[in-house]
Amino acid sequence: WRHALVYSPAVLVLILAVALWTLLSVKRDFDDAGGFAFGWFHGYHEAMNSVRNAKAIFLVRALLPRWPAAAAPRPRGFSRGLLLGLVAALAAGSAA
Repeated sequence: WRHALVYSPAVLVLILAVALWTLLSVKRDFDDAGGFAFGWFHGYHEAMNSVRNAKAIFLVRALLPRWPAAAAPRPRGFSRGLLLGLVAALAAGSAA
């Protein structure tokens, strides 16, 4: 619990691979849906569904640089808080 959280080069390569694969899938989904067409209320068979699916991956990717800084002061408390947050989210999703 006394070591800082540091991403290994293999993990950084995998993160980059997931981001590139997601961009490729968004491009393929646009092509499959007939091209890019922006709309607020598109359904599951239209172009903006690929953006909706990829949004979560890129939001997590945007938070990854802040993860080690958040865990640095108290790694054990950070891990416990993360565990409680994930369990609470799972319970709320199950209840819904």
